[in-house]
Amino acid sequence: MQLISFQTFSWSGRYQVVLTACRSTVVGVVVSMGNLLSNVTYVDTLDKCVSALQRIIRDSVIAVDCEGAALGVNGVISLIQIARTNGEVYVFDIFQHGEFLYVSEFRSILESSNILKVMHDCKADYANLFTQFQIRLTNIFDTTVAHYEIGSYYDGIKLRGIPTIGLNKLCEIYGAPKHATKDMFKDIYKSRPYFWLDRPLTKDMLDYAAEDVSCLVPHLYNAMMKKCNKQLEYNIIESSTTYSTYLIRNIIGISRYTRPNIVPQVQTPK
Repeated sequence: MQLISFQTFSWSGRYQVVLTACRSTVVGVVVSMGNLLSNVTYVDTLDKCVSALQRIIRDSVIAVDCEGAALGVNGVISLIQIARTNGEVYVFDIFQHGEFLYVSEFRSILESSNILKVMHDCKADYANLFTQFQIRLTNIFDTTVAHYEIGSYYDGIKLRGIPTIGLNKLCEIYGAPKHATKDMFKDIYKSRPYFWLDRPLTKDMLDYAAEDVSCLVPHLYNAMMKKCNKQLEYNIIESSTTYSTYLIRNIIGISRYTRPNIVPQVQTPK
């Protein structure tokens, strides 16, 4: 384990916070949403962080999501959740432990072209990781993009932009377990936009965060992959790269961001 040196970040605006800081189908455990949360680990120490990363870095496909306040170019990341295909979920407390993202393995996982990151509508997460921690997510399978590409392939219809679609709607379409508390938390966001900066985290908060990635891998990803051939999977990963960098390219500007030259890594059958 290696800690990369870093500077303290300060964020100003409405608030101020200081942070110290695949072509084969994934084989996953068959579980219901009721027991998906039994394998959740809340990561709030450096030892836990290193132990979790040593497991995750061996995987070829993971699910990733972030929670925070006003996520985007000027937001603050509170949590990063990672789900493995065996049902394990790790919720990293980045708000209290920004130093986690300067453990070399964490950056390696997020920027690796050999680990596919399954995400849902990841524009804001990508922008926040880049502006707050200079991390460039690489090799992304965005489920919003995947739904659009799958529909375009089978229906032959190309839209000008990729329409937004909710995670639970996608789960319904593809027969994956839904996020049980998604709608309930929407009302909380409206009245308390900095909700994810609260500490201590409640069990409901941890369960919600975990479900955001438990829905994606292996369930939704596997269901989408059943509709993909090799070329379509390649298109999804390539389009996800363009889609994920939208906020960076259009808000920060091209002068401050150069799109990485990425060759999507498509998993071959074993």
